[in-house]
Amino acid sequence: MPVRVSPPIRPQTEPPAPPEDGSRTRAGDARRVLLFKRVLPTFTAGVIALAYVLIEPRSQDLAAHLLRAKLCATQGFGIWNNWWYAGHNIPGYSVLFPPLAALFTPQLVAAVSATVTAALFESLARRHFGADAWLGALWFGVATSTSLFTGRLTFAFGLMPAVGSALALQRRRTGLAVALAFVTPLASPVGALFSALAGGAQAVSAFLPNAVSDRRSQASAW
Repeated sequence: MPVRVSPPIRPQTEPPAPPEDGSRTRAGDARRVLLFKRVLPTFTAGVIALAYVLIEPRSQDLAAHLLRAKLCATQGFGIWNNWWYAGHNIPGYSVLFPPLAALFTPQLVAAVSATVTAALFESLARRHFGADAWLGALWFGVATSTSLFTGRLTFAFGLMPAVGSALALQRRRTGLAVALAFVTPLASPVGALFSALAGGAQAVSAFLPNAVSDRRSQASAW
């Protein structure tokens, strides 16, 4: 009888490794670029603020900030003081800035506030406009830090809760937004005024398209 011979069994070999895909590398590079653009506005504001603290320029109105910090350190909270020209209303300047300035110096408080404000605005702008908002956030960070060198330290401090209130409102955290809106005039009455102006502009821009569409629908119904 013929004998059937089975074919030889070839040894199994590991499949060749697939060629390295460059998509993962490109995705990693894209994430790093996105992270760099997100961090850049805050980092830039922080560098400018650090330079301000280290240089300590005798900017305009710095003497007034130092005076109010000294008043709070020596006399605590007050309503009126006669040291500055014909006297001045102390709460009208700021309620929250003098005690913090007395503890950490006005320059340091304003520098930290400007950096935090830049970080808050970056998050606010990115959520509304997308990743392309990094350049506007960078410009805002630089502009916010310039308030330090021009002596608007209280305004730089008050801008922090103002932008934080807008960010909280954008994230639909109404309670936090209301709390920060209440803190803003205590930090800086001028900052509260600008915050109210921005809020009013936002309300008008949200109301006008609906009002126009309602009038058009009513006109078409007639």
